[in-house]
Amino acid sequence: ITWEVANTWNVGVDGNINNGMFGWEVEAFHTRRSNILCSRSGSVPYYTGLTGSLPAENIGIVSNKGFELQLSHENRVANGEFMYQLTGNFMFARNRIEYMDEAPYGEKYKYMEQTGHPMGSTLLYVAKGVNKTQEDLDNNPQYKGATLGDLMFEDLDGDDKITSFDQKRCDLTVVPEIVFGLNFTAQYKGFDFTMLLQGQGRARYLYTPTTDPQSDNLEYHIAKNAWTLTNRDSDYPRIGSQITRLNSTYWYRNASFLRLKNVELGYTIPQKAFGKVPIRGLRFYIAGYNLLTLTGLKEVDPESSSRSSYPQMRIYNAGVKLSF
Repeated sequence: ITWEVANTWNVGVDGNINNGMFGWEVEAFHTRRSNILCSRSGSVPYYTGLTGSLPAENIGIVSNKGFELQLSHENRVANGEFMYQLTGNFMFARNRIEYMDEAPYGEKYKYMEQTGHPMGSTLLYVAKGVNKTQEDLDNNPQYKGATLGDLMFEDLDGDDKITSFDQKRCDLTVVPEIVFGLNFTAQYKGFDFTMLLQGQGRARYLYTPTTDPQSDNLEYHIAKNAWTLTNRDSDYPRIGSQITRLNSTYWYRNASFLRLKNVELGYTIPQKAFGKVPIRGLRFYIAGYNLLTLTGLKEVDPESSSRSSYPQMRIYNAGVKLSF
């Protein structure tokens, strides 16, 4: 089901604003898909020995809802010599698993269930910090085998120890729930300018470390700042620990960002400047791509879903375009 509403209107204020135009468009959607592939677990008894080994079936149901808003404005000022256009868009979308034949965890551990949460939601231990002193080890429930430099976690079920039942279902993934952008173009006499901003929100990147501190830039950053006997105040856990590599909220980082994706400035020499020479125009321009990214996720590209992807490069170029 999709609903769409759009409208535009002209606004005249005085003699310096001639044809100001505003436009907006809103689209809301709600879908419910069935026959999603997933494996049975809730309706298959454990004593059969089949749990976890059955093939996927078309039994899942997933709903998706959200909206998209687009606003636009264009105008001419200074007796029509300066023209600009501004367009912005904002989209929010969220999916939810309605049914997947999931084995129930019971009321006590309902926070672990996947049904009712988005696809791709992950079970994570809730990190409280790093065990920096013996007091930290003695005064907090610990994962089996924990020692100094290891992460400590929240005891969600209150049994005074950390087990697999102390994992919480976290909804956000590398697929953002919010996507937005802003495009601006302007022209004044022979000059032209374009700029594109884009970004995302409500996204998380889980980058649990591996066993190889030299495998990529992220591993190097973790190894360089890790807790050691000579670096006891570090907020990074020690490397080489099984507990460090557990999926936890410590590695569940905010992947929101705002990026200046593109900027271009140009100047065109008009045809009349060339007289009888058969040239329609000569344009000079300079441009830049990926010039600036504002994000809290410094070790990897927040727009990527893979830690091994090539990082976004900042690119500058200049050119000349001759038209006959």
